[in-house]
Amino acid sequence: MAIYKEVYRSVDGYEAYIVTSAEGVNVRKVCVEAENNLVFGRILDIDVMDKSGVQIGREELCIPPRKCFVCDKSAAYYVNIKVRGFAVHQGKQKIICKII
Repeated sequence: MAIYKEVYRSVDGYEAYIVTSAEGVNVRKVCVEAENNLVFGRILDIDVMDKSGVQIGREELCIPPRKCFVCDKSAAYYVNIKVRGFAVHQGKQKIICKII
């Protein structure tokens, strides 16, 4: 159950912040299911924080990290080098967009 919800549009697209009384690990499990099973789930970027503001990652659930749409590198790799994965794979971006 959501205690607080805020949705707005940023330069990166729509963003939502939802506060719930549910346990963070359980929320993370539901979010991973959404990322893996919804038709558009592959393009979702869902972060889950616990009560202390510490991010609960896939590794806490013993789930492998998400991969780039195009290559086998971890999606986090591109975040860490502060480059969007699509910028690295310029020629392949149009093909991906047509598939999505």
